[in-house]
Amino acid sequence: MDRRHPVSPPVLPCYRAAMDGGTPETDADEEILAQAMVRADELGDAIAGAEARASLARVVVVDDEALRLATAAIELARGADAAGAEGRARVALGIVRSRMGQPARALDELAAAESLLRRAGSLDQALESVSRQAIALRRLDRLDEARERLEQAVDEARRQEFDALEESTLMELGATQRLLGERELARQCVERAVELARAAGRAPSLATALVNLSTLQQELGDDEAALASANEAYDVAHAADLPDAAALAAGNAAWTHRRRGAIAEALVYSDRAVEALERLQRLAALPAALLGRALDRTALGQMDAATHDAGRALDISRATGAGRQELWSLRILASIQFRHRRLEIAQANLEAALELARAAEATADERVILRYLAETALLRGDLVHVGRCIARARELVTRLAEMGPALLAIAAAHGHRPDRIERAIALRDASAGGLDDRVDASFHLWRATGDVAHLEVARVAIERVLEGLPAPEQAAAWRENLCYRRILEAGSGAG
Repeated sequence: MDRRHPVSPPVLPCYRAAMDGGTPETDADEEILAQAMVRADELGDAIAGAEARASLARVVVVDDEALRLATAAIELARGADAAGAEGRARVALGIVRSRMGQPARALDELAAAESLLRRAGSLDQALESVSRQAIALRRLDRLDEARERLEQAVDEARRQEFDALEESTLMELGATQRLLGERELARQCVERAVELARAAGRAPSLATALVNLSTLQQELGDDEAALASANEAYDVAHAADLPDAAALAAGNAAWTHRRRGAIAEALVYSDRAVEALERLQRLAALPAALLGRALDRTALGQMDAATHDAGRALDISRATGAGRQELWSLRILASIQFRHRRLEIAQANLEAALELARAAEATADERVILRYLAETALLRGDLVHVGRCIARARELVTRLAEMGPALLAIAAAHGHRPDRIERAIALRDASAGGLDDRVDASFHLWRATGDVAHLEVARVAIERVLEGLPAPEQAAAWRENLCYRRILEAGSGAG
């Protein structure tokens, strides 16, 4: 989480699997494939008709139409007793089922496709089917099975010297190992994929592999290497006119700069990511890029522009039905409004985010939102609402410590519970939670106890951060932060 934005969710770096399966493929020309299908039908060529329909199913945007095409391709191929064509048609149907959120049915089709393709001697396509089976297994949370299948496919592709297939399968294996928490092994897989793509001069694959490598390097704590990989990915994608990959690379570079506190640099890459996605009209990915830019603009004090970005992200998320992104958008928008002292509208957005979190049974999100909702209600003087937030947060945890030091301190200030004061102090001093938790806990502990030593803890934490910021405008923006300004003002008044 960007610690300058207390209610901001993480805007995370991206890992894109080689065979994502979540969106239609765009390499082939839909019109050319449709013409090929018509010609095959006119000539009475069942196999060619099956192949054209299978290829068309992979690129058609409307799922029902893609399903119809893939099913018809299977029937034509089966009637012509063409195992290879039927196998490719079943791969297409598996891809469509995966896109439609039906991983179990996709897995059945892809397993049948593998058998048919092996029988037809199309080993490379059979191995592609194995990788796609792994995607379905991942979505069914059968990660160990997915890893085992992919390891076998990588070995087989290497033995057959299918370099492109080995590369894409390594990317899928890396994605699976990452989900299993095996990030070092995942990094090794992706590094090998980078080598293969670089040696073959495959720019699209190289750009994607470098984006994934930068993500793994970030997660392993190697920011310098992550930034180098993201920058190379951007350069490769930009030179090859690959705006999708360029947007991903720019987003990862922005994330790394943001984590290092180099916000002005992060904003340069945030701008690039937003511009590329807007040009492509990639509405599914645009909200995350807009939210990342909103974080950067907020840290630099560009509050109106940040509000505009977060509001756009919210509108797009609602229009596309992306509930998770809507939740993030509401939280970031609320954080900006909070800093503007627009507490009433900030509270309304937090309430909306809370409803989404409850509906999704996202307990961790709900707990974080309740903490900042209590904070906002407290600043508005709505002590009844503060009490409700604390009570609900207590219902969500098995131990008081899980509430975090700030919410425990708010509870202590609200209810004057000595046991909660002691727990909040212990949690704060153990650095449980981030900087915002430490600062806000100290403020509310001062309110609960009157002990100005708590204000000094917060002031020292703030000043250390301010001293480490690389740009004067960032320090100025921090000093205007409502959360921190009240600490300094309280300390001055107490002194």
